[in-house]
Amino acid sequence: MKASYPILSIATGVTYTLVDFTNSPNLLNLLEAGEPPTPELDTSWKERAVDESIVSRHYGAVYFVQDEADFTEEPYITSLQVRVIQDGVEQTATAGACSTLAAYLTLQKGGNNSSHAFAMKQTTTTGRSSQLCLQIGLDENGTSVKRIVLSGRCTLISQGTLM
Repeated sequence: MKASYPILSIATGVTYTLVDFTNSPNLLNLLEAGEPPTPELDTSWKERAVDESIVSRHYGAVYFVQDEADFTEEPYITSLQVRVIQDGVEQTATAGACSTLAAYLTLQKGGNNSSHAFAMKQTTTTGRSSQLCLQIGLDENGTSVKRIVLSGRCTLISQGTLM
């Protein structure tokens, strides 16, 4: 295990620590929900005001295993198994966490005007698995995320009716 892990914010007040278990995939199944690490952030990134009375602050940890990439046709798709712990609870279908991870991995791969695709299978251990697909586009220099496209399937947890 590494001694330090990348910390990324997909938006102000939404920050994840990214933990790569690819070299120790069995650890992914041994995780238990608990408080994720609280990152030390600049004041301007710690929280965002939703309105005058509500401040939003989300910290979490994204634990992942990279599976083999599918190189049969473009776009090449990297498959990952992902578990997200946020606010002491394992989360399902977390678009923000998966987008953060996909953006990070895309920036690591780089490439001017490149596009990278990811299929993320999330939280299979809770019985509420979900699959999110992301396509991340980089700018002309390959140094910034220009576009994030998210789609996916999830398990219905509950529903309600307003009368």
